Amino acid sequence: MTHPLSLVAAIGVVFALPSTSRAQSPFAPHLRWTHAPASGEAWLPSGLEFAAGGELLWSSGQGLHPRAQLFSTAPILAGAALDPLRAELLAGAYATVGVSAGASESELFTAAQYIGFDAAHRRTEIAKYDARAGSFAPLWRHTMGLVGNGASKFAAARDGAQLVCATHDAQFQVLSVEWLDGADGALRLQRASYAGTLRQLAATADTSRVALSVGSELRVLDDAGTSLLATGMPSATNALAFAGNGSRLAFGFGAQVRVMSDVDGLYVLTRDVASAPGEVATRVSLSDDGATLAIGWWNAVDTRTVRLQVWDLAHDILRYERVVAAPGTGLQNYVEAALVGRDGHTAAFGCWGTADAQPEVLVVDVESGQESLVLDLPGSVRALALDPSGTRVAVGTKATHANQFSATGEVRLYDTGRRRTQLVEAPVVGGPLHVAARESGATRILFYVGARSAAPLAFPGGGQWWIVRQGAKRYLRATDSAGRADLVLYLGPAAAGADLAIQTVARTPGGARLGTNVVEPVVF
Repeated sequence: MTHPLSLVAAIGVVFALPSTSRAQSPFAPHLRWTHAPASGEAWLPSGLEFAAGGELLWSSGQGLHPRAQLFSTAPILAGAALDPLRAELLAGAYATVGVSAGASESELFTAAQYIGFDAAHRRTEIAKYDARAGSFAPLWRHTMGLVGNGASKFAAARDGAQLVCATHDAQFQVLSVEWLDGADGALRLQRASYAGTLRQLAATADTSRVALSVGSELRVLDDAGTSLLATGMPSATNALAFAGNGSRLAFGFGAQVRVMSDVDGLYVLTRDVASAPGEVATRVSLSDDGATLAIGWWNAVDTRTVRLQVWDLAHDILRYERVVAAPGTGLQNYVEAALVGRDGHTAAFGCWGTADAQPEVLVVDVESGQESLVLDLPGSVRALALDPSGTRVAVGTKATHANQFSATGEVRLYDTGRRRTQLVEAPVVGGPLHVAARESGATRILFYVGARSAAPLAFPGGGQWWIVRQGAKRYLRATDSAGRADLVLYLGPAAAGADLAIQTVARTPGGARLGTNVVEPVVF
């Protein structure tokens, strides 16, 4: 990364705004862009994850043309098509397991399965990519030791330092769990055991603990291979979640969701959330601190009703609930994804829908219990991701309902409109870095451009300050009647790879007001 003191050489002022800068407000909920298979291609979204603090979206697609693709989350295109920044065909992949990402654009990971000894055996390969590498070839590849015919799951630590991967062989009922070094892919530890079908994997933010749903059993291991929990369940489940800090664990347990808490290194039962008659939990999610729980319930009797809930576990309060039902018979609904943002302020749900006017995606403000986005899509949700701030949601959809045949789909990026500072277009060397900020009642907005600090400083009057003062540049801009100001800078050659971060301070009649989010442009 470029040293922050070189920012003077990296950027310069541009006075003219691009003609498209106000085509769509960056401060309103909207569809930013879409990406679908090109003519003659056949792939379906299989995995989505935000990277580089939410400035990038890392995705995978499976089918006849399996691939990994990287997108900028900055462009505001009113739903128009967007080409990926980077892409690689995973030639010969039998199935694309998914994607995961660390903290930076150089820590992008894929997992895919390839034909092994014969069509009944598959090898699982983990690969790491760097978005800044010219060829976008993998930095390393690791083939997992177990070659079998079952599922594989994996997760990367949030800092990219470690990965945990699991694969299963259904013929011999063997489960292999491996921990890999994120820097070079070296095997740190492998543990093999007899186990039922691998259904789900959930890990803490640093992957030091991993939970596995195997057959009708739940297992928890640490990265030394020590068993922290092994407990039977009434039935198999795909509903499994770990709090980022490891304090809580949630999983489907028959007709309820069981919540267990870490007490002196042991996971003990703290509460059960009961279902309605006929329901089972298909997906669950926990915030980093374990205080917020999202549950997606599916009615297995009528197959067309789902119930979505968000619980405040710290105060035992149901913050949000919605039943999505369709009368009669026909296509089945199902909760494919339930997510809680890292800070617990936002939740999101993705469903199959029933090919009617009912929504497939709902984004919820947890504190108020109000829906900030409700989306009726043409097809079923296959993958869903929330950015680290909980203000954007990426959706991978099938072109049709899940019960109907289709070999294609698309990736969509939506914005909730809750950010006060936004990038307006993808920053590219030789082009503009266009940032917009809005604060109600503001007459001037001061943009600070510098390096992001490792830890925030408390700001007088509330809020956190993230910009390193040394080497930072300041730009004061007047606002319009809505309190919006725009900053446009020229990106010189030194901006590629620069450690850039932008935060604002608004001048209002009531005093200075700190911007609530930090923008960290990734310049290509």
